[in-house]
Amino acid sequence: DDDDIILPKVSYRELPLAEILNNCNGLDYFLKFLQSLDAVGYANFYLNAEAFRCAGASASQQHARATVEQQQTNQEILRNMAKDLIEQYFLSTVSVKCLVQL
Repeated sequence: DDDDIILPKVSYRELPLAEILNNCNGLDYFLKFLQSLDAVGYANFYLNAEAFRCAGASASQQHARATVEQQQTNQEILRNMAKDLIEQYFLSTVSVKCLVQL
């Protein structure tokens, strides 16, 4: 396996999951492990939800010094991210327009 040649051998067995997910090599190995179990969708959901959480935190921090236009843009971005998460992970073909009207 090429990964064994390029990446140093590191034991991730003793690390907390949060550390593995925040480490590029650890995340790569964990995603490969989940892929071997046909369960990579769980990690994709976590990573997408985490991206949404970070975007929300960033928008919150910027809210006080942002213009009204920037606030509306941030809100629209978050609304679209939430809609995408709901559509991708919680609904199959149902429209979510009514769920994300904030």
